[in-house]
Amino acid sequence: MDKGISKAVKKCEQIIQFLMENGYTKHICEKELKKAIIRFAGLDPRTFNKYVEALILLDYIEEVGKGVYQIKNGVENNDS
Repeated sequence: MDKGISKAVKKCEQIIQFLMENGYTKHICEKELKKAIIRFAGLDPRTFNKYVEALILLDYIEEVGKGVYQIKNGVENNDS
């Protein structure tokens, strides 16, 4: 594991990897994103909001509509 990477970033990578392995390579509804975040980070609504913000800031996803997110191009090529 990389020593300079925070636990939160590692969890973001796990969330994206999980989504992609489960067929979400383009659009993700909020419900499915919540399920993935709960699996790796916890159930608290603040946790969901924190990880959505982190995924957007780290350029893993972008919001393309109300409750609809898109995995950004090139994410699938990251070595996580």
